[in-house]
Amino acid sequence: MTITPSDLVDFADRLVTENEAACRSGVSRAYYGAYHATLAFYTGLPSGGVVSKPQEGSHGKLFQSLLAPTISPQDPRHTISRKLGVLGRQLHGLRITADYDLATTVSDELRKQSVLQARKIIQVIDGSHLPVDL
Repeated sequence: MTITPSDLVDFADRLVTENEAACRSGVSRAYYGAYHATLAFYTGLPSGGVVSKPQEGSHGKLFQSLLAPTISPQDPRHTISRKLGVLGRQLHGLRITADYDLATTVSDELRKQSVLQARKIIQVIDGSHLPVDL
């Protein structure tokens, strides 16, 4: 069985959120769908980006690299990379809250926001909805 990034986001969207644990799981699934799509985009670039804070984890470094691409600004992937960096970093923050900050309430509204953000990321990569307002 194979799964796509969109499958993870769709699952997050369909979760029955009768409790906070389900909302937290939905945020996380949405994030990981977007993360896998973003990582595939990044590994397809001819060169990486600049990491200014090497102490961050691998996901943080990915978004730093996307925000500071080393490919030519004339290459359309330069703008896409920067958009993905902004959108991905925002979604990453939501996932950190959902997975690690148990003192903060994670609502169904936050799950829905995460699903929308993840879909935006996938749309940017697919080129099916450009430009996406940040």
